[in-house]
Amino acid sequence: MYVIVDMEWETNKQGMISPTQLSAARVDEDWNVIIKFNTLIRPKDPSFYNWESAAYTGARPENFLFARSCHTAFDSFHKWLGDGDDILCWWTQPSREIYEKMCKVILKEETTRPYVILDTYMRGFLEHGSCIRGSAHKLAKARDIDVPLPQHDSRNDVEAIRCLLRGVGFPQALLSEPPVKPQPVYNHENNGTLPYIYDATNGFLHKNGCQLIPDGVDTLAFGVISKPLQKRYRPCSCVAEEYRSARREKVIREINSTDYIYMYTESSKVFHRYDCGLLHNAWHVLGTVKYSTAIGKGMRPCKVCNPVPEDRYDSKKVQSPRPKRQKYDFTKRERKKTKREQLQSQGFTSAEITAVLRLEQSKKERFENIGKQDMTEQQTRDMYTLTQPRLAFFASKGYSTFHQRNCSRLVGRSNIRGFETFSQASRAGYTPCKLCKPTKKQNLLVSIPIESKERADESVEDLVLLCKQYGYENTVNGDFFELTTPVGRWRIDTASRPVTVEHVNLAHNPKSRSYHQQHRIFLSMTDALLYIHRHDKNLQRSEQK
Repeated sequence: MYVIVDMEWETNKQGMISPTQLSAARVDEDWNVIIKFNTLIRPKDPSFYNWESAAYTGARPENFLFARSCHTAFDSFHKWLGDGDDILCWWTQPSREIYEKMCKVILKEETTRPYVILDTYMRGFLEHGSCIRGSAHKLAKARDIDVPLPQHDSRNDVEAIRCLLRGVGFPQALLSEPPVKPQPVYNHENNGTLPYIYDATNGFLHKNGCQLIPDGVDTLAFGVISKPLQKRYRPCSCVAEEYRSARREKVIREINSTDYIYMYTESSKVFHRYDCGLLHNAWHVLGTVKYSTAIGKGMRPCKVCNPVPEDRYDSKKVQSPRPKRQKYDFTKRERKKTKREQLQSQGFTSAEITAVLRLEQSKKERFENIGKQDMTEQQTRDMYTLTQPRLAFFASKGYSTFHQRNCSRLVGRSNIRGFETFSQASRAGYTPCKLCKPTKKQNLLVSIPIESKERADESVEDLVLLCKQYGYENTVNGDFFELTTPVGRWRIDTASRPVTVEHVNLAHNPKSRSYHQQHRIFLSMTDALLYIHRHDKNLQRSEQK
């Protein structure tokens, strides 16, 4: 049988890899699911705690921190596969290569199980379609095939691959043969309008109208030079200078997108500093942050830029000059006031401004401090409690007082719990600290979940797809997206930024029709709906108990 597999992973600044998710589905000959496997994987160490990365889609940071270790997850997957003759179906080659590398490093074993790369088969199978390259989600969307969202959640990606294969009627018999390479479509009709012409017979790229293009040869037309550059077509003299400039800009973009200090090419034994001009003539560059790594690969330093072990990345982008910003000598209080005034000018209320500032503080503390410390499991839990944007007051086990977040008496304490309001802390039996003197004025009336993020490409259609996935009835009423769950009615204000949400709790009062605004706001509509789903699932579970 065939097993569709997907894996997500995170890469730290040293180039090391740590898997974060692994999912699989064994299918029958019609691509129907027989049995599934799914697991989250705990990051190897704090250098991989980049919670905003797509590799952590689908769950909260806490879920990953208390998930299985990589060894346990991979061992469980191999036991789930058993000794059968399953063929693993990966969507892309890099996923398979990293999986095999992890098996060799972690489990100390070579993987001999057969596999296929579905992406290469789909290109040939869909060669006459309008979209034949990209992720399974992209191909499915181009063909109006419903797939679960969001992407980069391994469970959803496996299901998207399965739905696509079944939706296009891909026969499993093709997987027993080599993939069919899609043939180029020679479109002579566009040759008169597009600026670049590729002579497929002789293998040269020309500008449209070049007299060196022979008559009667097969040609391909391109609207931009990046596509023939990607295929590394040989340029004619008429386009050679433009081709070299485009190639140079491509390499500079690659250099600017990394923090590598030392860079090199696959075809050379010489490595360079990232700002060495000799790199600009390469097709593709690789890199490392350690001098010793480059030496260990058997390479020698460039005699032009003379890289040394003491080199540092100074964050200056190569060949990308920017206007200098005016320097201000503001105090800390004045900088904070400027941020508050900026939010006020955008129409934020006082409670929303407090929520935004608290969110920024929480992210800074969580994503900087945790990564710098070798923290124990209890310290990690305490840090996550202290950086919850919805909590305003904190107390620790063994003490009778509660504090504000910045109180010096919280330093070094463990088993910390948090409260949203002054009254909650008081009802729990704690008294206000006499040093930081917390009061009801510090209550957080509104908060923004720390996992919420802005999504520039989202639309109401994304909310409709999520509701369809969760089985929620939904309607659009003006600027409000309204939905009904088994235990609540909700409406999301799609015109507000940040996004506000209103709620009717049907679990406590089934006949109620009066909406009340949630004390949480969100940076995107998608995050608001995901919160609604989690909230009502937990409420429904508690009601069943």
